[in-house]
Amino acid sequence: MASSYTTSFGIEKIGSGEQSGAWGDTTNHNIDILDRIASYKAVALSGTTHTLTVREASPGSGTENLQDGMYRVIKFTGALGGNNTVTVAPNTTAAFFIIINATTDSGSGGPYSVILTQGSGANITVTNGKSAVVYMDGAGGGAAVINALSDLEIATLTTSGGITVSGTLTASDITVSGIASIDDTTDTTSGTTGSIHTDGGLGVAKALHVGTTAAIGATPSYPAEVLTLIGPDGENVIGMGADTILALSNAANCILALHAEQSSKSAIYFGQTGAGGNTYGRLEFDNTANDMSFWTANTERVTISSAGVTTFAGNVSIAGSATVEGNTILDTADIGASVQAYDADTAKLDVDQVWPGAQRTTVTALTSSSNSIAITLGSSNDFSHTFTENTTLANPSDTAVAGQKGTIYFTQHASSPKTLAYGSEYDFAGGTAITVTAANSARDSIDYVVRADGFIELSGLLNLS
Repeated sequence: MASSYTTSFGIEKIGSGEQSGAWGDTTNHNIDILDRIASYKAVALSGTTHTLTVREASPGSGTENLQDGMYRVIKFTGALGGNNTVTVAPNTTAAFFIIINATTDSGSGGPYSVILTQGSGANITVTNGKSAVVYMDGAGGGAAVINALSDLEIATLTTSGGITVSGTLTASDITVSGIASIDDTTDTTSGTTGSIHTDGGLGVAKALHVGTTAAIGATPSYPAEVLTLIGPDGENVIGMGADTILALSNAANCILALHAEQSSKSAIYFGQTGAGGNTYGRLEFDNTANDMSFWTANTERVTISSAGVTTFAGNVSIAGSATVEGNTILDTADIGASVQAYDADTAKLDVDQVWPGAQRTTVTALTSSSNSIAITLGSSNDFSHTFTENTTLANPSDTAVAGQKGTIYFTQHASSPKTLAYGSEYDFAGGTAITVTAANSARDSIDYVVRADGFIELSGLLNLS
């Protein structure tokens, strides 16, 4: 069976019985591809177009099919005179990239952008000096390039520099250790307008000035608060207490609360009912064990230990792909059921083997059309043919691989024996071609060995009975 190749990167999967003695070279080529998948490269651009090839359209068997597009982190360099459109090929490759636009301006009209495209679908533009995480859906002619971080959701964001937001910033909790300055002068005309708008509330450790008035330290209506900001209707909106760093609430129920050093644990509570309750969910950090846990309905569901081991209390459902760096501990009941057990008797193709069971190949039937028998050596080792006309065994339609061997079984026409000629790539003992038996229904076997592509040696057993 001929080699096949993975869709996205063209990693060669050697067919059964193929490339005898050459597995090492092919494996090394595949490892070179894997090495690029985890690596970085600078790619120089020029002009206004560039093709970034991830996989050859037709990879060669046993050859090194390396491409720049196999690198996951790519820094585009070079001096540009205009925006450069980079086409990721082929359009059936599904892959992701970390792209850095480090190009320079060749004149005075730049700097310029890099436009990533794969098909007629969406494109992504990476402006000069910026980076992007993108993926290609590999959908063929309609393939699209998608910004993987366009709808980024994270629990905590820490930055040592500035954050520039050109659109809307939506977050459940934002902490600023320095000064947060908003230059917008938009005034508020309702509860949904103004420079700063929150649907929950705003907690301030020191003074809060709103316009020319402030309401700080008013009588709390939620238990244990020592600082409360009262809304215009007199209802408690934000409160702070001894254990509670921040609590958002209405008059009766806490909606969100942050607790610190409560039984050596810090926690964020979501949707609490009543003071100190945890009916719904919370994110908890154990300051002694240094582990983190996620809770719902007052039940611990997921724990991440200080050693990085994640423990799930129930089933784990993964809708897409997942990468695990380290050991995965499975329930013993899964072994042999949903997980294949290790079998010491499993054969390995790179060591000597003793096969106690019978081994056989599939015999592929050949037909003659227009006085020619087409044969593809990459499809099988053994073949058969029953004569229907005078014909020629054509040269293989694919590249013959040295070391392949097999047998072609010929059966003569039942009432009118036919002749057999040979293509130019077949060699015979003494240079004399084998003449098949000219008798009704006669059976001949012709063995072949591939010395090299274009040199196939034949020998025969004739008139078998």
